[in-house]
Amino acid sequence: MELELYASLVTTGPIGFVEDTIVNGHPVASDFGPGPMEATREFLATHREFRVDTRCQLFLLIQNPEGFLLRVR
Repeated sequence: MELELYASLVTTGPIGFVEDTIVNGHPVASDFGPGPMEATREFLATHREFRVDTRCQLFLLIQNPEGFLLRVR
């Protein structure tokens, strides 16, 4: 997974993002199957140095909910 490859290259503070986390019922294309949001959640479960940065989705009108990742340590 690309997130695994990039994780060691990211310094504390920058925000990265995962695109198209809206698919697979989040809220569109419910029959898509596991996609970017599921991969992001799987990554975050094992990489506690990252968290979702909700400041970037204030109005929930985005194509990548839970897709803005912030390295905190």
